[in-house]
Amino acid sequence: MKQTDIKAVLFDYDDTLYSHRDKQVPPLTKEALFALKENGYLLGLCTSRFPSELQSFPKDMRPLFDAWIEGTGCLLYSKDKCLDSQVIAQDTVEELLPVLDEEEISYLWTTDQMEEHFSIDPGENVKNHVLSWRGYCPTIQAWHGESLLCITYYHADELQIQKILAYADRIKLSRWGSAGQINAKGIDKAYGLRKFAEAFHLDVKQIAVFGDGANDISMVDAAGIGVAVANANEELQKHAVIVTRQLKKAAFTMLV
Repeated sequence: MKQTDIKAVLFDYDDTLYSHRDKQVPPLTKEALFALKENGYLLGLCTSRFPSELQSFPKDMRPLFDAWIEGTGCLLYSKDKCLDSQVIAQDTVEELLPVLDEEEISYLWTTDQMEEHFSIDPGENVKNHVLSWRGYCPTIQAWHGESLLCITYYHADELQIQKILAYADRIKLSRWGSAGQINAKGIDKAYGLRKFAEAFHLDVKQIAVFGDGANDISMVDAAGIGVAVANANEELQKHAVIVTRQLKKAAFTMLV
């Protein structure tokens, strides 16, 4: 893939665009995004977060982005219009949630109507973390048959995670230590990348992607150019074409 063939760029958010250490999108990163847009590239966000969790996204950057892939690929928005939405199979939810409940694993369930509720009290650390992302904390409520886009669990040990993985042929699981996100089968960031490409009449190989986590591996493998930031997961770095310390420098060198 020639760099001149690249027409669009997708970015992960946490610790790719947004620095948790500095609690901001760094000025040089913003400069790179504005430059990419000025040079005619389509821009997309590809994140595990949902709309309610993007309060920290700078208002001046929002007009730069042509599409938002959220929930690790289960949602695609463009100009406030939902272009794609993928829920977990209802029979899978009906079987899996009782397992989480029996194990007393706290989880946040997100419906296709963007309602969010905790199953049980997840503890102060999780609530404070969620509050910092959203500006509010979801209530505790039992699931009553709603269609679910995603289930985010917390504080699961390895034996409990193995019980979740018993459903591996029916779900897509992304893990972050003792926490994780459960999506519909086949739904990951590569799926989001493909739907983005379809929406804008591109080949996936005409898209460059930037990421830092293990859940970015699928889109890095599928894209025309896959870039890992310097603080990226070690496994992701093995899959990336480029590992960079400066997102701005990499974007300018490759694309502008």
